[in-house]
Amino acid sequence: MAVDELRLLHSRPYAPTSPGWTDDGYRLDVQQVFPRPDTDDVDPVAAYHDVDRPAPAGRPWVLVNMVASVDGATAVDERSGPLGGEADLVVFPETALSGYFLEGGVSEAALTLEQVSDLLGPPPPDGPDVVIGFYERWRRRLYNSAAYLESADGAWFVRHVHRKMFLPTYGVFDEARFVEPGTELRAFDTRFGRLGIVICEEMWHSLPGTILALDGAELLVV
Repeated sequence: MAVDELRLLHSRPYAPTSPGWTDDGYRLDVQQVFPRPDTDDVDPVAAYHDVDRPAPAGRPWVLVNMVASVDGATAVDERSGPLGGEADLVVFPETALSGYFLEGGVSEAALTLEQVSDLLGPPPPDGPDVVIGFYERWRRRLYNSAAYLESADGAWFVRHVHRKMFLPTYGVFDEARFVEPGTELRAFDTRFGRLGIVICEEMWHSLPGTILALDGAELLVV
């Protein structure tokens, strides 16, 4: 499957006080359509609930569902069903399993990769791959991490873990007080091609994307 045909399911938090949002800050019943990355003549956020709109010739859409909630790391909406339905890749936000602003509570909320797999439960048949953000406990240290998990033989297989390297310490952010910076950045192979993961602040810096591109990444998951 070409990367530009990848169907993604993406849960994204929003301000819960806005009309149409749930109490836990997730938009109900929203669907966005994005053009292929090399398309520069289409507004990438122009289409809501318009998934049948034809894409420009030779430029297939990438489908992104903004799902309603994260409950035990299972995304559910009316169209997609548990963990994305026909989606190929389900992408959860940074620290999706606990929320971000925990400060000293990070130590209590941090999980091992094995615990994350247990929370997900057994994958559905022909289930999608999953990228999920969480506070990780690894080798006696705490990290802001994102794991890429594949569904294989009725269980989750950890293909890759990225540990956030650039920790914001300005304004309301003081992340470096509570977690360690990661020390490794590399692309990795999946059934969709070679991918790279970056987390939030890292997109403000030129080096992570450059390093991943030089390592052969065809798609960045943020």
